[in-house]
Amino acid sequence: MIELEKLVTKTDRITAMARRKNALRLHLGEPDFPVPSYVKEEIIGFFKESIEKGYTRYTDPRGIRELREVLSEKLHRKNKIDAGPSQIVVTAGGTAALSLIFRLIAANDYVAIPDPAWFAYPSIIRVAEAKIVRIPENSYNYETLSKITEELRKKEGELKAIVVNSPSNPTGYVYSREELREIIDFAEDYSVFVISDEVYEDYPLTREPISVASINSEKVFSVYSMSKTYGLTGLRIGYLVAPNKELARKITIMQLHTYVCPTSMAQYIALRCIEEKIEEKLLPIWLKEIKTNISLTRKRLSEENIEWKEPMGGIYAWIGLPSIDSWIFARELLEKKLVSVAVGEDFGPRWKSYIRILLAVSNEKYSEGFSRILEFYKEIKEKH
Repeated sequence: MIELEKLVTKTDRITAMARRKNALRLHLGEPDFPVPSYVKEEIIGFFKESIEKGYTRYTDPRGIRELREVLSEKLHRKNKIDAGPSQIVVTAGGTAALSLIFRLIAANDYVAIPDPAWFAYPSIIRVAEAKIVRIPENSYNYETLSKITEELRKKEGELKAIVVNSPSNPTGYVYSREELREIIDFAEDYSVFVISDEVYEDYPLTREPISVASINSEKVFSVYSMSKTYGLTGLRIGYLVAPNKELARKITIMQLHTYVCPTSMAQYIALRCIEEKIEEKLLPIWLKEIKTNISLTRKRLSEENIEWKEPMGGIYAWIGLPSIDSWIFARELLEKKLVSVAVGEDFGPRWKSYIRILLAVSNEKYSEGFSRILEFYKEIKEKH
């Protein structure tokens, strides 16, 4: 039996506290930009269309055919992945896609995740009845992966999958083609699946992300989300690309007997957003604001002599604040300054002095929130 209380993270608690206090919420794991009114009107129109066209019933458990066809075209054009509609499964968000994959391929065995890693990975993996091995993000190479695999085999354990998250949540790291090639070589030699979580693909900053399956797709599951691209996290539409039709078929069966299918209206809205290229009306504005927030972060941290690795992609700043306990810091920051941040140790036990801050907010909100964070940090330093 899974101990469900252990799945609740400290950042989950911060989330609940921040709602009650009406705080500046920089702990969020989603873009927090206002959607322009003209885009809202288009999306409302898509919803009305979905009702008028009869998208009110169960759909094909793989997702509606029209959506999978436009996703296939997008994958070919943007990601350089040749995957037909029969390899694509539309899911209730990227999290559901990950859950289905882990349950299919890794139950009772091990999954490698980067360290630090998005704090939901361990919970999703445990619910899938698999086990976790953490590997430092900068050690995701053939030598380290093969050594860990051999060590697990000596203990009668088997590494079944490795998660690649590029751009990374929380660090913003983007893997190079050479690094991905090495991971693929390992996966082929050791018969291990690669699960490529690419939900932040539309937020390149200093390095363009590369889809792992564009190098070799035979052992790769690719996971994507509409949530981050359109800022519509409540839509709950993601999708996965399986290495082959047979694995896609098995995942479809699991989805059918878990929640049948993603919401029909949401699938139609996703289809129309892609067809009308809504992302082109949003992402250039949002990326500009994120880059301005990064510039502010760079300047203010430099003034305080705090070292920081700037993100290559994604929507977060991952910042180490020497001598703090991030859980205590986050609680007291919220209480005294009404700003919330994500707790570092949720991303791995080694990261107790780190916090994750959302960059995907308006410049005004970010500037105010970041000023309060640094102000509180300086107050703590002065006391000690």
